[in-house]
Amino acid sequence: MDASKVAWRRIAGDTASGELYQTSLITALLQGVYDGEMEFVEVMRHGDFGLGTFNGLDGEMVAAEGEFYQLHSDGTATPVRPDQKTPFAAVTHFVPQQELRVTATVSRNDLLPIIAWAAQKNLFTAVQIEGLFQEVRTRTVAKQTRPYPPLTEAAGDDAENIVRLTKGTLVGFLSPDYAQGFQVAGFHLHFLSEDKTVGGHMLDFIAQDVTIRISPIHRLHVELPTSVAFLNAEMNGSDVNRAIQQAEG
Repeated sequence: MDASKVAWRRIAGDTASGELYQTSLITALLQGVYDGEMEFVEVMRHGDFGLGTFNGLDGEMVAAEGEFYQLHSDGTATPVRPDQKTPFAAVTHFVPQQELRVTATVSRNDLLPIIAWAAQKNLFTAVQIEGLFQEVRTRTVAKQTRPYPPLTEAAGDDAENIVRLTKGTLVGFLSPDYAQGFQVAGFHLHFLSEDKTVGGHMLDFIAQDVTIRISPIHRLHVELPTSVAFLNAEMNGSDVNRAIQQAEG
């Protein structure tokens, strides 16, 4: 599929999707800073769409249309309690600007380049992909105990889950190359089934009859933790790119 010949439909004006509100940094997770100070009740004030994780690295978070879910290491999903805390989350108020319908069967390698071609390469882009997933392969980190290992070690024990013939949604962001370490450069997407019972960090997928909605983000707001673990973490590693790629799969 030639990305340059795909016809996106504009569904809103030229305004951006608000701001990307983020607590902490991906580089802090790489160094094992898994306990945050912010409750999800505060995160929810700043966005209805996004992703993240939980204290102790207890699974993944996905949010769409104002509903927040915790994705567990066994592949199941449960609603997030407002009093749960997070060491990393990134959310926005999602106002899609462009939409694309693809009826053919497509893989991750087919679809993501089409989205990247339509996005502004030096802006953050909120990405939502809805459809029938013939197969989606996910991985979700299990809760860690102190002393916390680095993220590359924690993610190495993740069990992969495969969901087949399920309607659902991929939610997340396409981040610029310069954002590596602040965020995950490139695509970072979490899956949630339509019935809100299963999900995880997306590794690969095959889907059909998908609707893609995207929106650029022009403004960033970052809340940095003041915990001893964050303040003392060594976040100046020279191989951040390799470590993130290893942790993200």
